[in-house]
Amino acid sequence: AREGRENQYFNPATGARVVAGSIPLSSDLEKVLLITSTSSKSKWILPKGGVEKDELTVSDAENLDFSLSAKRETWEEAGVEGLIVKKLGVFHDKRDEKILKKMDQLSLNRHSNNLDDLLKQNVIPRTEYHLYEISVDILESKYPESHKRERKWCDYKTAKYELLKSRRLELLEALNHSRIVKN
Repeated sequence: AREGRENQYFNPATGARVVAGSIPLSSDLEKVLLITSTSSKSKWILPKGGVEKDELTVSDAENLDFSLSAKRETWEEAGVEGLIVKKLGVFHDKRDEKILKKMDQLSLNRHSNNLDDLLKQNVIPRTEYHLYEISVDILESKYPESHKRERKWCDYKTAKYELLKSRRLELLEALNHSRIVKN
């Protein structure tokens, strides 16, 4: 798995860290695969991670395609290979307002190298999540992060509960845009 933020892509217009990930669904659309967070085994989330600069592709004259990053992160964190069915959209983080206010108080110009200053001060820039629905074809038992993550299949109701408990409202919003059967 790749590590470090020095090669990650930030939105040049907003300074937001760009993250790509997936909603890995079973073929019958009844279940989604959740993984544990590396920060806490009690928090269940979706596979996602920072977009690397060398993974950017252009889908048309104006839009960047982050699907390569989404597929890589889904493989590294969940051991899933599959077909991207559709892009679900761009979802913005819903973190604690105190963190966002602290960032804004720094009033740094995010269009320059000051992103490095934010990272050095341990202030994480706002994040935009580009999430894709993936139809799971292969679920490997050994994958890059299998030693530090657990995974489980969940129906919509359980996944909603886990994402709310983990305070990942942006991930729940993306799940709601997917084709999962909502019970």
